[in-house]
Amino acid sequence: MSHDALCVSACEPAELVRDANRLSALYKTQLLDTPAEEGFDRLTTMAARLLDVPMAFISLVDDQRAFVKSHYGLPKPLANDWAHPSYVMGQCVLAKGGPLIIDDAAQHPVAASLSKFLPAMGAFLGVPLKDDSGELLGYFAVADYRPRLWYPRDLDLLSELTHSATREIRLRLAVQEVQQHARCARIAVRAREELLAVVAHDLRTPLSVLTMAFSLFDGIILNERQREVVNHAQKASGHMGKLIDELLEISQMEQSQLELRLSQLDPHKLLEDAVAMLQPLAERSGIRLLTSCEQALPVIKGDYERLLRVFSNLVSNAVKFSLPGSTVWVSVVRDSQGVRFTVSDNGPGIAESDLPFIFDRYWQVKKREHQGVGLGLAIVKTIVEAHGGTIRVSSTLGEGSDFCFHLPLA
Repeated sequence: MSHDALCVSACEPAELVRDANRLSALYKTQLLDTPAEEGFDRLTTMAARLLDVPMAFISLVDDQRAFVKSHYGLPKPLANDWAHPSYVMGQCVLAKGGPLIIDDAAQHPVAASLSKFLPAMGAFLGVPLKDDSGELLGYFAVADYRPRLWYPRDLDLLSELTHSATREIRLRLAVQEVQQHARCARIAVRAREELLAVVAHDLRTPLSVLTMAFSLFDGIILNERQREVVNHAQKASGHMGKLIDELLEISQMEQSQLELRLSQLDPHKLLEDAVAMLQPLAERSGIRLLTSCEQALPVIKGDYERLLRVFSNLVSNAVKFSLPGSTVWVSVVRDSQGVRFTVSDNGPGIAESDLPFIFDRYWQVKKREHQGVGLGLAIVKTIVEAHGGTIRVSSTLGEGSDFCFHLPLA
């Protein structure tokens, strides 16, 4: 292959080397003065072996120096003195804007002038290293101790490896961007959770004052309208207290701080306690709460209070969306992996398009009379999964829903 016998002036520092856009693109890679990386070292090793040369290197060129990101086969004395010649050769590659092909270094004006630095270099082949926008970052080069004729195949191989180096830089930038986004997301989540905790904490004080104030009405004779207003206010304050508890609990769960107090539990007793706790709620709503429990169930390991919370959320939802006079069923059976609990109702059901999102935080079925903040089922899912269990829902519009959660054996 013929080569360009560049004159010395062509390789003098040019405006291109000092171009602000080029330097910005180079600094954006954050590769300067970084330690060796396997991805780049693999490419220089491959270049040396495929082109059958003793030396290969990837250099990044700024406006004052060249940083050798990776090299293969450079003897230690040569590697120690490589900074200056690498920069000079880099200027040549960048000034040319294309491959720099030197078959005989002694006959090339610039390469010959570097003989005191590179007495062992007889031939050189360099390809510009560019980013996706075409900005010149440096070069990928191979060298031989003796003069040699570079063939088109040699240039094609080195050009392809240079493209691979560009892809390695692109991948590195993508990883850095993802890491930056992850850091920003963690900061945003932490700030949100801290604000949430402060707001929830500050809401508790006035809420407790309201609760105490409502207790003062006990024993006081009120007319029907006054009693109705007080009852509504008490219910609203109770609902607000529940929302605060849910916000704080989901905040704790999002920070992976959910602590379980595990003990061996009898599923019969767990179901019995849950129903006793929720029966008054069902009766006030005119709902029958029925149970079915398989005999001789095995012991499970769980957090008693947390699992009662699961039943409370599931049964409360079933009661809330059921018509007076209807029935909610709570059952427990053994399956192949452990114990399965089911809460069933014959309420309005859930649309198939809504089912994939039903356990998402802050998500709720639209156009429902009863609205919250969409945390109850998210809390249920988190508690069940913290126990090593699973939860699923099946539903038909107009016929009702079944929420089943499975807990493993102790």
